[in-house]
Amino acid sequence: MAEENEFEELKPLRWGSFTTTQRNKILSLGKSVVEKWKEGTDDDKLNRILSFKKSGVRVMFPSQEYVDKNLEDLNWVLSGPGLMINQFNTKREKLKSQRESLLNGTFLIFVEDGKWSEMNLFNSNILNWIHLIQEYLKGSPKFLELVMNKGGVDNLDVVIDLFFEPDLYDGDKSFAENAFFYSVLEKLEETKVRLSRTWDKGVDVENRFIDFVIEKYGADNVKNFMSKGGIVDQMTGVDLCLFSQNVWTPIQIKSSESEAKKSVPIDGFSVYPKDDGWNIVRFEKFRM
Repeated sequence: MAEENEFEELKPLRWGSFTTTQRNKILSLGKSVVEKWKEGTDDDKLNRILSFKKSGVRVMFPSQEYVDKNLEDLNWVLSGPGLMINQFNTKREKLKSQRESLLNGTFLIFVEDGKWSEMNLFNSNILNWIHLIQEYLKGSPKFLELVMNKGGVDNLDVVIDLFFEPDLYDGDKSFAENAFFYSVLEKLEETKVRLSRTWDKGVDVENRFIDFVIEKYGADNVKNFMSKGGIVDQMTGVDLCLFSQNVWTPIQIKSSESEAKKSVPIDGFSVYPKDDGWNIVRFEKFRM
């Protein structure tokens, strides 16, 4: 059994502790954890658990406003000008599946007090999953012991695999699944604050850039995918498309240069604030 002083000696895990491949793996596995429970064969199982624990969160079909906005975005990508944008190519089938779910009433999101909940950010927030992995390394003797027996905390591939391995926590759930349940059932407000922290900062930067391009190019030349739970934005990494010189160009908006360099859409660019203006990172600079 691991001792408390072993927890204290653990180095903190940060975004930069993980490689891009490892972060992508966390993102993929994290999404699978939430979707497994949100869209399982027993659709009401998670809601019964949430109700029993008196959580204000429920899994429901979204509002008509949400459906209308996302169907408009998806149709633009799948049947409109987006057909000519290469950035969307690898995601078209998944986007079609999402559109079908919206149309047939099987698309589910987290709702709180009748409104879109910050818990919808849970599955795709890599920093959130890193925080939870760190918590289990420090607070779960069982998890730490498993990690130490498989190569130690410096082997982050092992740490990730063990955290997400099915049934390892109690024979029924993974450590990641247990972390998800604990977050939504016991630490809901704390979790929402953590999820919103980076999201709110990004939304402020995004809104400033949207205002800038609409003023410069006109609203008819800007297709904005950003909204709470925007499907196209979340699945493709495109915040908006800009029509200029007879071409629609995909754009990703980031808060810093380092983030922008990691998120350059194909045949488009990423943008980040610099002084009183905006700097651009173009796709061509990173073409191999």
